[in-house]
Amino acid sequence: MNAPLQCPREGAELGGQQLGGRVLGFRIDVCPKCQGTWFDRGELRLVTNDRAIEALIKDYATTAPNPIHCVRDRTPMRKRTIGDVEIDVCQKCGGFWVDGGELEELEEAVQAVEAPPKEGVPLVAALTPRDVALLAWIAPDTLSRLQHETHPR
Repeated sequence: MNAPLQCPREGAELGGQQLGGRVLGFRIDVCPKCQGTWFDRGELRLVTNDRAIEALIKDYATTAPNPIHCVRDRTPMRKRTIGDVEIDVCQKCGGFWVDGGELEELEEAVQAVEAPPKEGVPLVAALTPRDVALLAWIAPDTLSRLQHETHPR
């Protein structure tokens, strides 16, 4: 039997949280203290419904030293900063550590960007550079669709 996973921030044993249904569901690992979440390869894609998200995070992660290590293989993790949110990436196993509350911050930012525009104002006019960066990271398909609708060829 494998040793239980431990939070890279708190050292607490990670507990499981079931997502999805009973047939197609999967389990993510959550720290009971800090609410940080460990996503094994493929799980973040399932949560966000975005096939490209994991590659975007992993490919653009910095090589700068990171004080935390992968919960699976103990290798030093890399950082990927989007807006105010920092995701820790394991280049070896493809897993991701997200501190408590950060997924919600990103989701709120994307929802604000995807909200219906005010009457007479195109949505693209309301986007800040930060909004565009977040949308490109969280929902690249939505950004692409928005760009095509705004600037048809």
